[in-house]
Amino acid sequence: MPSSLAGWFNWQDLVMKMVRAGLVAAMFEVFTFLAARRIETHLREIFAADAHRDPARRSRRRSKLRATVRSLCRCLFYPPAFLIMLGIFGMPETPLAFGYATAVAVTIVAARSWLQDLVNGLLILGEDQFTVGDVVALGDLEGTVERMSLRSTWLKTDDGQLHLIANRNVQNVRVAARAPTGS
Repeated sequence: MPSSLAGWFNWQDLVMKMVRAGLVAAMFEVFTFLAARRIETHLREIFAADAHRDPARRSRRRSKLRATVRSLCRCLFYPPAFLIMLGIFGMPETPLAFGYATAVAVTIVAARSWLQDLVNGLLILGEDQFTVGDVVALGDLEGTVERMSLRSTWLKTDDGQLHLIANRNVQNVRVAARAPTGS
C-alpha cells in the first residue's frame, strides 16, 4: 500500500505548496498590518478629539477604534489571500471568488440596518459626539447616556425610563452637559 500511495501523492510538491501558501499568508498579514497603521496615522485627528476626557475613557475609545480598523483591514485582505492560497493547491479561484462576492452582496443586503448602526456608532465614537455620562438630547428624548456600543445608545431620561436607541436613528445630537472628568 505505501508504494501505491507514494505514486499517487507527491510529498515534495505538497510541502512546496504549503511553503508558498505560508508565504502568501505572511505577505497578506504584513499588508494588513501596514494598511491598519497607515489608516491610524490618518485618524490621529479623530484620536485627539477626546483630549479633554478622562484618560481611562480615552484609552478604551482609542483601543476600540484601533481594533475596528484592524478588523476592517482583515476583512479586506484575508479573502483574496485565501483565494490565492486555494489557487496554489490547484482549486479554481473564479467560482470561489464569484461565490464569495455573492455571499458578501447577500450579507450586505440582509444586514443593512445592522451595518448602518455600526457605521453610525463608529462615527459617534470617532467624532466623540457624546459619551457615557453626558446629558444629551437625541431627537425628542433628553437624558443621560448610560451605555454605548457600536450598535446602540442607552439613554436614561429624567423620569427614570431607559431608552435603547439604535445608532442609525441618532441624528440631531445636542449635548447639554459633558460628563465630569474622571467618569
